[in-house]
Amino acid sequence: MQGDEDFAVLEMGSNARGDIRELCGIVQPDLAVVTNVGQAHLEGFGSLEAVRDTDLEVLEQVKAVSINSDDRFLMQGMTGFTGRAITYGIESSADFFAKDIRLARQGSTFLLCTPKNGTVEVNLKLSGRFNVLMPWQPPP
Repeated sequence: MQGDEDFAVLEMGSNARGDIRELCGIVQPDLAVVTNVGQAHLEGFGSLEAVRDTDLEVLEQVKAVSINSDDRFLMQGMTGFTGRAITYGIESSADFFAKDIRLARQGSTFLLCTPKNGTVEVNLKLSGRFNVLMPWQPPP
């Protein structure tokens, strides 16, 4: 980066409690995307609660978060967040959600539904329901 960028997309990873908080101190994010709480980091954390709590340390810094409403365990950790939560999902109620999902060998097609009742047909070259569940965000 040169220093004159308007936007940057950065991925934050963690191996221990406090890692995300420390990274937020460096990059000072305005918006976060939190996709799910998985077992991939259990070794370093010991429990899914610790993984979730660490992932959600980002909420201390941001004013808005795009978050997977299908991950109920993740959503339980949102208690107390006073910023704007933009939800996305397939199974649960969300601001942005996919419906009429059609999977094929070489791709996926679905309708992306937006908060203002608009829909956009999306054609992915990737197959799999997990590829449909992405952090959809409103345009800037």
